[in-house]
Amino acid sequence: PYMVDPLLVRGLDYYCHTVFEFTTTALGSQNAILRIASVITENNAHLWIDLAKHSSSRIVEKAVAQANPRSAVWEKMSYVSEDVLQFQLAVSESWSNLLTEVKDLMSQKEKRAVSSEEALFMLMSDYKRKHDPVLKEERAQNKADRATNKSSSTQSETACETIHIVSIDQKVASEAMRVTSNRNRRIPQAQVHKLHLRDRNQCSFTDRHGKRCSQKRWLQKHHVVHFADGGTHGAENLQTLCWAHHAMAHRV
Repeated sequence: PYMVDPLLVRGLDYYCHTVFEFTTTALGSQNAILRIASVITENNAHLWIDLAKHSSSRIVEKAVAQANPRSAVWEKMSYVSEDVLQFQLAVSESWSNLLTEVKDLMSQKEKRAVSSEEALFMLMSDYKRKHDPVLKEERAQNKADRATNKSSSTQSETACETIHIVSIDQKVASEAMRVTSNRNRRIPQAQVHKLHLRDRNQCSFTDRHGKRCSQKRWLQKHHVVHFADGGTHGAENLQTLCWAHHAMAHRV
């Protein structure tokens, strides 16, 4: 029978060997197999093979796209310049919505617009950092090395520790004074949590037609009664506003 590279027909790899062999023998073409790989099963194999043998590639592709819309977009990467690739894949609407939400969160944190490429790269990098067994082993080894070095230099560290304690105490005292002097201007975290739960991390401005602003980036916290005028930090006196509506609120 005609031999086919298994990597080129991954859509068939979970079907029985008999169907695979029959398909490759009947068609004798890797391109034809690839076109129907995402829709062919043991029960419908004869129908798709007959269509692939007697119809043009365009007709086959349209039929496959109707049966399996995702197959109309092949997952692939192709170079557009020396070090830039174009990534193509089919995704669900929920996947797209989730990516948009993640980009909004990242953009809010970074204080700049985060692209889809950046968002995906950061997510993949974070996943690799947490789950890559090699990296996990390196971290464990580094931790063990630090523990060994620490135990072997206890005496010298004791002297340094006294100096560090004094330095840390000074920093703690300085930080305490700063927090004390500014504590009234800092919104308590409990109220921030209430604000996030109420406004769902979205600008709360609503126009005269009742339409709410859809912005989830560049968000700021606004005091309805200004803090300088005696307004409190309670969630009932706070609004989540995008920078544009926040600026507009202060102009009114």
